[in-house]
Amino acid sequence: MMEFRRNEEVGESIKKFISFMKQEFGEEFQLFEYDDIVQYDADQENSMILANLLDQADKHV
Repeated sequence: MMEFRRNEEVGESIKKFISFMKQEFGEEFQLFEYDDIVQYDADQENSMILANLLDQADKHV
């Protein structure tokens, strides 16, 4: 969804995003409850992982 939001023309339209997803995935696509706190925690964890990988890469150079 982040990539979709970066599109300035349609990035703010959730209806267009849902239409795009239904078009891409057909009957397999289902909406679900979105938990901002869980997503925030996942983002924080991903940021830490990326920082650690970058530190390791810097040490090997």
